[in-house]
Amino acid sequence: MARFRYRSVPPAGAAATGEIEAPDSAAAVAQLQSAGHYPLEVAAAVLASGNAVSPAAAAPSRSGRALPIAAAALAMRQLATLIEAGVPLDRALSLAADLMQGSPASDCLQRVRARVMAGEAVSSALAAEADAFGALATAMARAGEASGRLGQALGIAALWLERSRDLGQSLRSALAYPLVLLGVSAFAIVFLLAFVMPRFAAMFGDMADRLPWSTRVVLALTDALADHGPFALAALILAALAVRWHMSWAAGALFWHGLLLRVPLVGELVRKREAERFARALSGLVGAGVALSEAAELARATLVNQAIAGATAGLSGRIREGIAPATALAECRCFPDAMIGLATVGEETGRLAAMLEQAAELHRREVEVRANRLLILLTPALTIGLGLLIAAIILSLLLPMLGLYETIL
Repeated sequence: MARFRYRSVPPAGAAATGEIEAPDSAAAVAQLQSAGHYPLEVAAAVLASGNAVSPAAAAPSRSGRALPIAAAALAMRQLATLIEAGVPLDRALSLAADLMQGSPASDCLQRVRARVMAGEAVSSALAAEADAFGALATAMARAGEASGRLGQALGIAALWLERSRDLGQSLRSALAYPLVLLGVSAFAIVFLLAFVMPRFAAMFGDMADRLPWSTRVVLALTDALADHGPFALAALILAALAVRWHMSWAAGALFWHGLLLRVPLVGELVRKREAERFARALSGLVGAGVALSEAAELARATLVNQAIAGATAGLSGRIREGIAPATALAECRCFPDAMIGLATVGEETGRLAAMLEQAAELHRREVEVRANRLLILLTPALTIGLGLLIAAIILSLLLPMLGLYETIL
């Protein structure tokens, strides 16, 4: 048995310090949690075993070997299943790589196996591939190593990746029809203005003063497209590249992501999507025995929206100061009330991880419902609006021709 020095938040709410005896750091964290405490720091786990998870150690390595989330989820699930089945780690990595043959994930798993065979811990090997599997997988692997439940911990990481993949696929599927509709309509409008209208412009040349105002507007648009279309297209491409370049900087990403949160309907959708992502990651880490302050920092690394990530920058520090988790989450002012309420219930009942998982599921369903509702409104609006626009262009061609026909008669 070893002794571990800790800081935690007991049920009374004030930060407490002390020492505890346990076989390892994970057992120390489990003992504190069973007593109703929320671990803030377990100092001896870092000094004695080196198995405690630290945000710095689990941070992405930026190796540039990013994987599609579907491939990462499948690779992590296969690896977790093999380890849970009792397959030795090196063999599990080799089998998982073979099962993913032809996928970039196979190469990533082979590199992880090579590091493990060289004597590295699997968590360190995964940290070298953090751009492929994410910081959460590294953190869960460290927690699994400390607790002796590596397969279970990697299974939680796989579940997080799978839920993120499923929600992303659901949103992309819902957006497919409106995007196709928008693209086809834009092509039809450009075709009419660039190729059809110029033929009629020559026909209407002698009667320009007698043309209906709608026809004159369409002809003006046709001339503008012919004269300035290439320059406008180049300017649009340059603007898109400039925005992308600006977003590659921290300040730029913060600006554009903050702007996105202020867009009606879309902003709330993004906020709930990030809440689902954060709650699911935090639930998995806390459930695996990671100290709450460290789990909060690691879960923060999974956030995509930099405005929300910035708002949670002080979360782990506030928890270390002894602030209750739900209170610290509320102070961020970026998470939905439902998530704060469920976190409060989790504190009171000693089931914080389970309640955070419930919050994640709640927000996942809300994101799907809101996205479908938004698309239900958007699709007919696009159909009617673009249909009217195309009809107006065609009508602007027919009106002068009808007038010319009446004159001949």
